[in-house]
Amino acid sequence: MAVETEAKIQVADHESLRERLAQLGAKCEGEQLELNIYFDTPEGELLKSDRALRLRSIGEKNVLAYKGPARKGKYKQRLEIQTAIADGQAVKRLLGELGFAQSLVFEKRRQSWLLDKCRVELDSLPLLGAFVEVEGPCEAAIGQMLCKLGLDKADLIATPYPILLQDHLEHMGHSSREIRFG
Repeated sequence: MAVETEAKIQVADHESLRERLAQLGAKCEGEQLELNIYFDTPEGELLKSDRALRLRSIGEKNVLAYKGPARKGKYKQRLEIQTAIADGQAVKRLLGELGFAQSLVFEKRRQSWLLDKCRVELDSLPLLGAFVEVEGPCEAAIGQMLCKLGLDKADLIATPYPILLQDHLEHMGHSSREIRFG
């Protein structure tokens, strides 16, 4: 069990951030396409209580995660429990048998960088655009990283991606709950 502490900011694009990260000596760990499947009860009990149950697939790798309610702080903090899963299809069926249904499915492109004990994620989402997430061991480390990246004055976003996507879909009048690139 770990408490995830992160700052999220929407940006116009990632080019200047990639250049800045390279100048700072950050290590790029690569880019991947994620498929995120969120589950909830038919009544939306997890969403209503600011919790989440997610199955993330990256190629053949699957990770099941529970995210607890957000805690108060300068940056978003929440309990995160996750575990690797060998068979994503079996987990989907198991969750269905327990009364959970897929509430949202979306793709995300993520390029991951490491610098000074912080993970800097350059995320792209269909319909929403480009974001940067900085996750670190403490608020001070995240604040320092945001300064190094020139993002310390940017507006922070506390809303999770699934809520941002659902709000966007509702605003646009879309009933689809599956969002993919192209």
